[in-house]
Amino acid sequence: MFFLNLFRKRVPRLLLGHVVFLLAILLLVPRLAHSQAPALELEDSTQAVAHLDPIVIDPTLTLPKLIDLTMEKYPDTAWLTSLEEEAAAIEERSRSWTAGASQASIGYQSIASFRLNYATASVQVPLWNLGQRDAEHNLANQAETSAELQAVAIKLRVAGLVRGALWNMALAKIRYEQAQAELGIYEKLLATIKRRVELGDLPRADELLAQTELLQKRSVFTMAEAELMHARKRYSSITQMHKVPSIYEKMWWH
Repeated sequence: MFFLNLFRKRVPRLLLGHVVFLLAILLLVPRLAHSQAPALELEDSTQAVAHLDPIVIDPTLTLPKLIDLTMEKYPDTAWLTSLEEEAAAIEERSRSWTAGASQASIGYQSIASFRLNYATASVQVPLWNLGQRDAEHNLANQAETSAELQAVAIKLRVAGLVRGALWNMALAKIRYEQAQAELGIYEKLLATIKRRVELGDLPRADELLAQTELLQKRSVFTMAEAELMHARKRYSSITQMHKVPSIYEKMWWH
């Protein structure tokens, strides 16, 4: 108390407040760090990637097969089916001998005053105009070609989505493992600095700086984990499955 009173007489109040604040940080932060260390470790263990959106590598699943399976579940598949059915209907109409559906009608009329009875029957058969049947056949060929081109275009689009999802998931996995490795290095570094601080080889400020760096690495690790979860979720949303082909490992390691 005598030293603190002498300190107050010689030092301005603002500077004294800063000094007291720094002393409080030096005394309280290590205790808080020790008390919160088990909670942080528990939090890391509960944020493991394996139990969220599990991805299973299937050695029997190939990339072309994966694209075909995704193509079957793609929303535009129904539209492609309607195009194919329309082309088939036009082709069937072009093979018909008549230009449309035939019609038959029967009529009966009676006039009682003149005792007249009339019965009529008619058959209407629409015929092709000159060159109309050939034009219908060409239209059927064009519709079939258009449906095939649309199917190829959509399949290329699906293949691009699947490849992009696999590539993004591989990159996110690499970033996650890199962040995890860096986090482990900084945890070991902080433990080493703490021991040297306890021995008096390093000042307490170095320990505080190491704790700050460790918190930053934890933040980077959490972001990398979230990106990996988003990449896996996107892949599952596109393919509607949790299996990946063996090429995923090749994309991962090479």
